[in-house]
Amino acid sequence: MRKRKLWWTTGLAVLLLAVAAFGLWPPQPDRVTQENFDRINEGMSRADVEAILGPPGDYSGGPLVLEAPGPPVRFEPAKESRGTDDSAFVEWANDSGRAQVVFDGSGRVDWRYFGPVRRMEQTALDNLLWRTKRQWRRWFVER
Repeated sequence: MRKRKLWWTTGLAVLLLAVAAFGLWPPQPDRVTQENFDRINEGMSRADVEAILGPPGDYSGGPLVLEAPGPPVRFEPAKESRGTDDSAFVEWANDSGRAQVVFDGSGRVDWRYFGPVRRMEQTALDNLLWRTKRQWRRWFVER
């Protein structure tokens, strides 16, 4: 009986340690900045854009709010989507901004936009839960 209790206690301690380490893991370095975005020009290939900004995705450390006139609006990064003419809408986001790029059918930049965002104020527990949910979606839902 003591061995079973020891195994459960050890397993729970390891699980809590893993969750705490995951929640406190620092976010990726900021590559989605106004300076990097200004380097993107119409006609650039997707590989050139990804060399500047990295692979598309959400690199924020918490939920984001759009910095726009009017009331704050929670920002949810979009998944990559395709248009009817084989164009692709791709998005990058982090704590300092969001970049949106539309590639035409030949894979060249057709349109681009950069908008400022800010992180929502939240407690450490809320941040841990947000990161856990986001990672769960990455591993199991978005595949």
